[in-house]
Amino acid sequence: MFITNDIKYVGVNDHEIDLFEGQFTVPNGMAYNSYVITDEKTAVMDTVDARFTAEWLGNIESVLGGRKPDYLVVQHMEPDHSANIVNFLTAYPEATVIANSKTLTMMKNFFDYDFDGKVQVVNNQRISVTQLQSVMDAKAMAEKGYNEEVVAEAAEASEEKEEVNA
Repeated sequence: MFITNDIKYVGVNDHEIDLFEGQFTVPNGMAYNSYVITDEKTAVMDTVDARFTAEWLGNIESVLGGRKPDYLVVQHMEPDHSANIVNFLTAYPEATVIANSKTLTMMKNFFDYDFDGKVQVVNNQRISVTQLQSVMDAKAMAEKGYNEEVVAEAAEASEEKEEVNA
């Protein structure tokens, strides 16, 4: 799914699950959201449920087109967001995981993996990988209910305007 030129959806859809977190009915299944942000650095936001490892890694590879990700940003440790951390690091051993200190503690408890030298702990700090204004504009449009196509057209128009003004 196209979000903007710099933000691509690489998540997966689970049409077999019938309950979200074991208690909320989801008759149409659910999506495990994950995104790739590309600019000077490339970041992958979250992983997906363990049952979708191959599909998710394939989505990432397809979007990156041979480029290697610099970061995996782990926002929290629920399995549908974090189950593939080790699989990601196996596929992309040069990448760095960005996590807060509590997340790192949980990662070490959940996975039999040596994270030494693989994680950058970020507590109340920002990591910049992309053009901030483009991201903020796209997010604002999505929050106002604009669909993917309208957001994409606005992003393309903004890039064309920037090229003319350069």
